Amino acid sequence: MDYSQIIYTFVTSVSADGKSNSTDNVFSAESLGYITIRQRSIFFAFFLLLYIAAVLGNATAIFITCRRKHRYIQKTLVISLALSDLVMASGYTVQYLNTFAHALLSWTMGETMCFLLLFVQPFSILASSGAILIIALDRYRTAVHATMKRWNPNLWHCLVGIALLWGAAVAIAYPTQLLIEFKEVTIMSVDEDDDASYMSGYVCLVVAEDTVTIYYLCIIIIVFLPLTMVVLWLQYHICMLVYKRNAAMNTRRKLSVAAIQSNQDTTKGILRNNRPPNRNFQAERRIRIFKIILFLIVAFIACRLPHWIYKTIRVAYTEMETSQWITTFLLSGLVFFNCILNPFLYAFLPQTLTKMAIVWKAVSDFTCEVCCCCCSNSEFEQFEKENPFSRENFEKQTITKQINNTQKVKFGDTSNTQDQQKY
Repeated sequence: MDYSQIIYTFVTSVSADGKSNSTDNVFSAESLGYITIRQRSIFFAFFLLLYIAAVLGNATAIFITCRRKHRYIQKTLVISLALSDLVMASGYTVQYLNTFAHALLSWTMGETMCFLLLFVQPFSILASSGAILIIALDRYRTAVHATMKRWNPNLWHCLVGIALLWGAAVAIAYPTQLLIEFKEVTIMSVDEDDDASYMSGYVCLVVAEDTVTIYYLCIIIIVFLPLTMVVLWLQYHICMLVYKRNAAMNTRRKLSVAAIQSNQDTTKGILRNNRPPNRNFQAERRIRIFKIILFLIVAFIACRLPHWIYKTIRVAYTEMETSQWITTFLLSGLVFFNCILNPFLYAFLPQTLTKMAIVWKAVSDFTCEVCCCCCSNSEFEQFEKENPFSRENFEKQTITKQINNTQKVKFGDTSNTQDQQKY
């Protein structure tokens, strides 16, 4: 499972050689409880909605990508990423909806699903991380070597490459099949009168706790370490590009000042000033593409790494409290959210950036208006200026009236004088 539900909770009931005593096969109903019925209902609806959104988003991404006239390498990588996200979302949904439908942590889907669903999780994350890594490198090559011939392998080469990627993911995920055991157990429940009743059930158990910890640590290193190195590498290139661009701008500024002082020819000055913006535009374009790649990789790491770290740490727990179960489900929901987010980041990136800019502008404008309304005194100052009862306004109005009356009197005297002169 994130089989930690049964696997990690009851790891101590299985001996080191994987064989259990008959007494170890009896579990109390209380020990198999995990969260309340209300919490189960909320999480059931939550994961069901997430799964619907993931299926709709990734299916749309596959359909749209197949119809677009993009390079084969770009189309196959986006489709591979969408398929791996669909596999992961389906695995989590089957696992969790089955879990939330029962009050006890017993496995009801048979031995095959027990092994298959545990295999799906490392396989899908390896396949998706490999696709994201190649997409990042492809976009980096496009940005840095824009003048060179574009890397455009044919369809068969792309399909073979994706098959090798998925084959490597299968090979790395296969050891999970050797780390678990599907077994029948007896569940004992005790009523208020201390009368015990028994029923049979099935659980998935981890048979080698230390091996599982090492395996999950290896998965974290294989998946997230290369992506982290790419992030640091791209960040270094962004810093270098920004430094070179600023240095070039400072040099141009000094040259332009020197040109003005030496009164050089205007035409030469215009030509000289027209060249650098071209280089500026290329540098800004590269920086923008690098920032987009950084955002894509960081989103993947931020959504998936916490789940795997917590999953690895949780191996040490033989019993889990309700709060630990809720944390597990919430971090799994974060992985689900990444499956929903990937189509918008890879298949519909221009549209997503446009909408994000609009939303960001609307939110920032609204925030500024709210802050201005709450923090400024402009309304009160305006009210004081227009207040007819203030002493200052009364004095100003009195002075204004006196000036107007004086001007009228003067104007009247001049008119009378002119009339007398005429007569």
